[in-house]
Amino acid sequence: MDHDLLYEAEAAERLRISVPTLRRIRASGHGPAWVRIGGRARYPLADLIAWLSEQSRDPLPRRIAREVRAHG
Repeated sequence: MDHDLLYEAEAAERLRISVPTLRRIRASGHGPAWVRIGGRARYPLADLIAWLSEQSRDPLPRRIAREVRAHG
């Protein structure tokens, strides 16, 4: 199961955003689901993909979601 949980930097890389941007999204309450393990934010891969798909407003984010899924 641990391989399905991404560290903050891994999640940001898959989303193609910076870690500070991911932190801002998380703090706003509008980001992907996350859990705190050992004092660190971890992102379940399935939830990251689902959140990214929900954000799609044009074909580019859908393509990125497919790429994230393919590398998962």
